[in-house]
Amino acid sequence: YLKRKKEFRDEQIRIATENHTLQTCDCCCDDQLLNDDMINCDNNHRFCLTCIRSYIENGFLSNGECFFTCLNPSCKYEYSTSLMGHLLAPTLFSRL
Repeated sequence: YLKRKKEFRDEQIRIATENHTLQTCDCCCDDQLLNDDMINCDNNHRFCLTCIRSYIENGFLSNGECFFTCLNPSCKYEYSTSLMGHLLAPTLFSRL
């Protein structure tokens, strides 16, 4: 299963490369991302799921924060509760 999943992802990356549709995260600078790997805030700042998840998990676990604004320091957009529910493990999300 995991091998097929990796092969499928590799094929998606290959197609996106050919179509010049690969995305780049403004936080980690990973430039091998698909649209499905990205999250936009309302101001169209784009970050990968991994960076957003890490930001929320670290903010909550380290500081007890429950509200998270966009990773762009000049943006005041607040990530929604439904997004956090999608990204976080249920046990962590239930503690927010």
